[in-house]
Amino acid sequence: PYFSTKKEGMGLGLTLVKKTIDDLWGTINIESELGKGTKVNIKLPCTGRD
Repeated sequence: PYFSTKKEGMGLGLTLVKKTIDDLWGTINIESELGKGTKVNIKLPCTGRD
């Protein structure tokens, strides 16, 4: 955390996303390829309603 290439912001975006996904028992996978872009895959469990 606390890393940013921008003048504004604290670099907490992905840290907060990861915490939220963990709290929801999910997973996140990030793949980045220079010159091509970044792919983010988020999986969250689905539960039925009673």
